[in-house]
Amino acid sequence: MRLIILSFILSSLLISKFCVAQNDYQYLPDYKGNWKTNVIVQERLSPYKLTAEEKKILLQKAETATQLIKIFPSFNPPRGMEMTAITEMRYLMDYEKVKLKPTTPLPLQLTISMGDYISYKGKTMVFPDKETYAHITLFYNNTEAVFNGYSLFSEKLYDQQGNQYYFEPTVYKTFDNATIYNNNEMMFIQPGKNLWVPVTAKQYLETLLYHYGKLIGEGHADNQMVLDNIKEELKNLQAEDQNKPAYWNTQFGSSLSNLAFEKTANTTAIVRFNPDYFDKSKPRTSIQLLVVEVGFHSYD
Repeated sequence: MRLIILSFILSSLLISKFCVAQNDYQYLPDYKGNWKTNVIVQERLSPYKLTAEEKKILLQKAETATQLIKIFPSFNPPRGMEMTAITEMRYLMDYEKVKLKPTTPLPLQLTISMGDYISYKGKTMVFPDKETYAHITLFYNNTEAVFNGYSLFSEKLYDQQGNQYYFEPTVYKTFDNATIYNNNEMMFIQPGKNLWVPVTAKQYLETLLYHYGKLIGEGHADNQMVLDNIKEELKNLQAEDQNKPAYWNTQFGSSLSNLAFEKTANTTAIVRFNPDYFDKSKPRTSIQLLVVEVGFHSYD
């Protein structure tokens, strides 16, 4: 995997905006690298009230994971790259706006970034553009990481309770205890638990009305035709269809909602995070969901 990542980085750099200066850079694949650590705790931005003991437990979990990554042969010691372990305990990007409860699991993020060593104009340095570093990121208890890339609308779609709607993630490959999805995320979940639940046809149409109503209220009057069309569709929704799972029709039919009632080659299920996924009887520091992302910042 490391060789694949490095190969992708090198080829991408050579055909990207850096190609004009490619002769100035000489990569140093055998240069003995270093490990660095950085802990970011931004409590003033966080809705979570962490105790000193909870902070200690979470930081220890991140340190344990870092040590596991450090013993990989390619990283022990790192060659040709500087590796930085960044532990973040801060505001969770909780776009669902679900009201936090005392039992809400605490989020944690550990990112291992890998910056290539280069020789540039006679000096040995780490490649200066941090946005191009390869990375391994572990998201603990972060539901937003689950649906990365699966937002229903570019501006996101929320119901009146603050739940965000998504396209159902599609599976790329499965293992005994983990699944990789097509958004390059590997998820480790609690056995027997569902990460998401279906949105019904009625819920979807009502949420569209709420969404476009808000836009019109904010001065976007050009959405009135869409709102009127969806009102009519909801009015004509048959009773037997109201509680059917909602699907997005990729063929764009006559309806502006793109609503479909069955799974076909041209439809995608509409879902939301399962509110009963997390076991609220467990300590807030327990890891109930782990999402692992391996990628390349600039090119995903």
